[in-house]
Amino acid sequence: MPTYTFTVSSTYALSTHEVSFTSTKITIKISSSGRVVFEKDFSAGIAFRCNGNDFQIGTLTANNYLSKSIDTSISTATLWLEEKSGANLLIGTDDPADDSIYHIFNINQCPVLLSRNGVKAVMKCPCEGSPCTNGCYQYGV
Repeated sequence: MPTYTFTVSSTYALSTHEVSFTSTKITIKISSSGRVVFEKDFSAGIAFRCNGNDFQIGTLTANNYLSKSIDTSISTATLWLEEKSGANLLIGTDDPADDSIYHIFNINQCPVLLSRNGVKAVMKCPCEGSPCTNGCYQYGV
């Protein structure tokens, strides 16, 4: 298991909230009204995970990170949350039509730190072992 600390600062139930991403920010809305309850530019980094079906935002500290990135200057590049009970996924890709190149993180198994480096959205999760791996990460479907 990777060694890390995740400190929760806010929690949103996925049963009543929608989480969405652009190339630069994360937005959380109340599903029934569309009212924005959280919005933040993730350029400097934002950490999140799911606990059950609760989406948690917080602070992540780890000794080392497994890092994957997508080029948001490509018009088809996108990030999204795919809700699956107990196995919610953060997915990022340069081309959503090609599921063989998806970067998939099970955020119920480990937190993710999302940031930007120039035109790239960078997704990091705590690292385990050498070489750096994490069982919550999968490349392609």
